[in-house]
Amino acid sequence: MIKFFRKIRQKLLVKNRFQKYVLYAIGEIFLVMIGILLALSVNNWNEARKADKVEIKLLTELKEAIINDYFQVEMVLQLNQSAQSSCKIILKHLNKNLPYHDSLSMHFRESNNWTKLMLAKGPYDNAKSYGLNFIKSDSTRTLLSKLYEYQMVWSNTLDNRQTQYYYQTVIPEMTELFEFTSAPYLYNEGVEPNNYESLLSNQRYMNILKSNIENRKQEIDWANSIYDNMKDIEFRLQSELDMR
Repeated sequence: MIKFFRKIRQKLLVKNRFQKYVLYAIGEIFLVMIGILLALSVNNWNEARKADKVEIKLLTELKEAIINDYFQVEMVLQLNQSAQSSCKIILKHLNKNLPYHDSLSMHFRESNNWTKLMLAKGPYDNAKSYGLNFIKSDSTRTLLSKLYEYQMVWSNTLDNRQTQYYYQTVIPEMTELFEFTSAPYLYNEGVEPNNYESLLSNQRYMNILKSNIENRKQEIDWANSIYDNMKDIEFRLQSELDMR
């Protein structure tokens, strides 16, 4: 093709048709420019398609992480609700001076249960490293940042507070009042009081139970707010995927 155009130029110059040569040269430049623009368009299209594949993968991973982590939130809710219920049952027995029953041993153990909420943060970190602006919705980006950079940080704070309270306040009291050699929430066996009658008038122990109820309520409310946010994010991520 290049040789063909070169021959045409040479014929025009030989025949001294300068005006036609100029017009031809302009046309050739125009064709070259069109070729360059077409090549750039194809390249941009290929790059956009590659980016779209990466972004779909990131969106899919974010959504799958949310779906898989529902179990974590549900487990936190279940354990905290169970602990709260056990505290209330024990308090009812103590406040009403009810006689000891074997079923109480499991409630003595479960009343101190809690678990740390741990969500899979890897997909979010990958998306953030890529640049969250690939997510078209501003509100979706805001909700993701809220979940992984605020709500999870506060969840860790709640867990640290609970851990400190457990080992500094609960354990010293429990080791005096109950028969166990290790943290009771690690096992499925119940724990037995050294002297149940003394528990009936032990205000410090009852205060621990009341504190546990309030602490579990705070963790339940927080876990529910995280769950609601995750549901909203899941719906929004699916909407982003549907637009691709």
